[in-house]
Amino acid sequence: MELEKGPRRAELSLVLADDRLLQELNRSYRHQDAPTDVLAFPAGPPPAAGLPELLGEVVISVPTARRQATEAGHDWRREIEILLVHGIMHLLGWSDEKASQRRRMLTRQEEILAVIDREYH
Repeated sequence: MELEKGPRRAELSLVLADDRLLQELNRSYRHQDAPTDVLAFPAGPPPAAGLPELLGEVVISVPTARRQATEAGHDWRREIEILLVHGIMHLLGWSDEKASQRRRMLTRQEEILAVIDREYH
């Protein structure tokens, strides 16, 4: 399975943090003074030819992931996988601002997670 958007080779940074940091970032960058589960920060311009593209940074709140996992009835590590895929999709240009975009993004996210399950679990 290939993603419709994105480079063939890419790098990203992953930060596993607490709710306090996610709230600070959410307040600073999205003007929402509340913690959130995942934020994605795209990188700058493409690198020199031949180098992997630096997508950006995904920041995940581990305490929120644990709470959401309990609510969803699955392991917290699974929730981290879900949030990571979601963050990467944002770095690749997916949006979930509108309900129709969110439905499309979540459908694709589930397809990607199914491939991860089949190939790596």
